[in-house]
This record gives sequence, structure tokens and C-alpha cells, in this order.
Amino acid sequence: MFCITEKNILDVYKEEGKEREYRNCLNHKKLMKSKNKELTIKKLNIHKSTARHWIKNERIPCGIKSLNFLKEINLLPYYSNEITARIVGFLHGDGYLNNSLGSFGFVSKDKHMLLTLRGDVEKEFKIKTKLKKKRDKGDIESINGKKIIVKHPTYELKYHSKSLCSLLFKLGVPKGKKIYQTTFVPNWIMKENKNIKKAFLQGLFDSELCNSVISTYEKHENNLSSPRMEMGKTKELENNLRQYLQQITILLNSFKIKSNISGIRNYREGRISLTLSISNKLSNIYNFIDKIGFYYNIPRMERARYIKKLAIGKIKKKNSLYKILDFCKNKKSFTSKDLETLEIAISSSKIWGTYLDKNGFATRKRTKNRWFKYFPNVNKINKIIKNPLLLEDLPKINT
Repeated sequence: MFCITEKNILDVYKEEGKEREYRNCLNHKKLMKSKNKELTIKKLNIHKSTARHWIKNERIPCGIKSLNFLKEINLLPYYSNEITARIVGFLHGDGYLNNSLGSFGFVSKDKHMLLTLRGDVEKEFKIKTKLKKKRDKGDIESINGKKIIVKHPTYELKYHSKSLCSLLFKLGVPKGKKIYQTTFVPNWIMKENKNIKKAFLQGLFDSELCNSVISTYEKHENNLSSPRMEMGKTKELENNLRQYLQQITILLNSFKIKSNISGIRNYREGRISLTLSISNKLSNIYNFIDKIGFYYNIPRMERARYIKKLAIGKIKKKNSLYKILDFCKNKKSFTSKDLETLEIAISSSKIWGTYLDKNGFATRKRTKNRWFKYFPNVNKINKIIKNPLLLEDLPKINT
């Protein structure tokens, strides 16, 4: 379990270049702990008036105020959890952490999603805010240098707290505009257990990933495209963007979900984007929805459930083996001739009989009339019936 300590919070001031504030915080801590205050003041070369204010708690360093605030609301030391990971994931997507570490927030067209997210932020970080409308329908907005008319309202959750911003920064949330800086998946996410990895991906995908597109193509109904996530950077940060997306593929691979990164796209002068695509193999899409999916985004969750059901249906439909196994699961025995009732050709039925025997779905014995009689392996057959995804990993048959 990843832990943020007092030292981590104070280190933020040092990393921001506020060396004086950082030293004051360290000196304050040493002074308040010491038994011989006069000796400590002299040893640390603290101005007497400053030391007097510190001792009387009249004026203390900002970093110490942050520590005290986090302690008061039981957030220091802070131990990461699934809610943390999910919020951090969303901040890596359609969220932001102000460069000055004065505020953080989330932006989306999905009002309900932000309200649910607000509940988690309030529960985890003990801070409240109001949902505000950032852009309204009909407003003029500039995107990638082009002016467009806003078609849907956009909402925002914005929080003001230097203390919490410092905490989020140490949790691995990039500060400032992500497009202009190197970004990595937090190291603790990469090393944590699958529940933490899943939560991070859910937060990121709630804001960034599009669902599979369902379309028709060449008379085949309900084809599924690959779920995609496109992210951009300035041109000089192409390698970092690729590294970041490769980290996402590693996280997905830990759930045995296959994905790949597309070629570069120049979408604006000086800016490029790369797209992470999740393989549209039916079992892969099913596994993605089943093992990762979405959390805050209700429309995507509902669509994902439909796609999951559709994927199973397509797997059953395209695999003749499912139809055969379903046919023989309740039979004590059958012959290859019996398979012809499934509209399987005589030559193919014999091949299927051999396949069932070879792969342990049935054992066969030759009868007196030289036909083979097959005796189903009910346990193995029922495993496939209950989980048709297993069909995708079975050996192929040439009929």
C-alpha cells in the first residue's frame, strides 16, 4: 500500500523551488520538538521574532499549515486505495491540477458522472464544492485553433486547496497542462495489485476511452470496432506519449487484455497524437468489459453491457462447435450421423466427431456396423456452455 508522509508533502515546496519555505518548515518542526528552544534557535539561526511567532502559534510556515490541515482531516499519513486510484486516473484524463497547486478539478459533458465523482472526492478527501456549468449550448469555443459552436453543455468541479493539491501531486497527478509536459502512470499504480490497477484504468477510461462502435459491414451485422483512446502532446514529447501509452498497455496486459498503439497523427502544427486501441477480438472486448469496464460513466457502462452480451452472442453464432456441444450435452451417446440433424454435411460430421474425440469432449467406440459411437464428456462440455469465451482458445478445425 502506497503511503504519503509529512516529508513527501514538504518536499513539494522544495520541488517547486521554494527553498526558503521548505527550510522554514524543517526549522519549525525541529524548534517545536526541541526541549531547549533558545539553543535550537541559535543553532538553526532562526530570527528571534520569527521564532517567537512560531512558538506562540501566531504565524507559521504555509507548509506546516498544510500538514496540520491534512492531519486534522485524517489524511496524513495518507494510504492509497481504490478510490484514490480511480480519482487519480480521471485526473490523468479529463481532470486537471493547477500548475501553482492552488486548485484541481474535473470537466465533462456528463453531469451525472461528475456528481458521482464529487461524492467520492468528498468521501475520500473531505472537501466539498458545487457543480458549475463551464460552457453552455451555443457558446463559441476554440479547439485546436478552430472556433466551434458548443452543442452540449460542459460542467466542471473545481476544488481550492493547496494541501490536497500537494497530496495529489505526490500521488502522481501531473500539474499544469498535460500536453506540454512529460507524463507517466504513477509508479505505485504500476506496482500495486490488480484492484488498484483496475480502478486507475476505470478513472482514465471513464473520461478518455470510447466504446466499441457497432456497425454493419459486408452483410455481417453488428461488427465491433476497437475501443480507442487518443491522446496528444507537443511534437517534442512524442517519445513520452508513446511511453505513457505503453504503460497503459502493460496494465491492460496484466488482465490479459491485448492492445496496441497506432502510428503518429499530426493534428495541429507542433502537436501530435497517438491512439491506443484495444483489440476487437470478441473475447478480448468481452474480457475488457468484464475485467475493467467503466465506473462513473453510466452511458458507457450501459453500452458496454450490451456489447458484452453481443460479443457472447457472436462467439456462439460463429462457432459451429458451440452448436454441436449444446446438442450433445444432455445425450448419453450419439453418432456422427446424429450431427447431420444440425445441418452439418456428412463429410464434416465425421471430421467433427474426430475433433470431439481428439480434444476430450467425447470418447468414441466403434460399433459392429463400423460406425463410431460418441460418449460426451459432460463436465468439459458444460464448462464451454457456461463460458463460451473458452471457444476462442480452442484449436481450429478445417471442415
